[in-house]
Amino acid sequence: MVYLLGGGKGFSEKIAESFIKNIVQGSNITFIPTSQEDVETVEKYKTVNIKWLKEIGITFEESFIIGIDDDKKSAVNKLEKSDVIYLMGGLPHTQLELINKLGIEEKIKEFQGILIGTSAGALNLCEYSITTRYDDYT
Repeated sequence: MVYLLGGGKGFSEKIAESFIKNIVQGSNITFIPTSQEDVETVEKYKTVNIKWLKEIGITFEESFIIGIDDDKKSAVNKLEKSDVIYLMGGLPHTQLELINKLGIEEKIKEFQGILIGTSAGALNLCEYSITTRYDDYT
């Protein structure tokens, strides 16, 4: 199951109901950030997303972040232990750079669990997307 979400706070009632139906309690989740160098911010938003999921009754056994210190082996290991992959928001191109650098694109494409993408992460889960240049992205 793939969820493509825009930005914002929390989840709509319809999305929350679907998450509750499809995400098994005690699962493992892996976050793929867009700004892997800013570890503090990545950890902050991971915590926020886990809090939002907990508010609708979903808790995880373990949570992982694929980041700048990972190599392909450790990234693949985190993905293989996970039931949910969450592509975080931010700058789409930096997330794609991380995915390509680690060589995990095929692992994500073949993933049989729940894929969630928010904002930039949603764009990066699409086969095709169009982005326009803003000052923030240059």
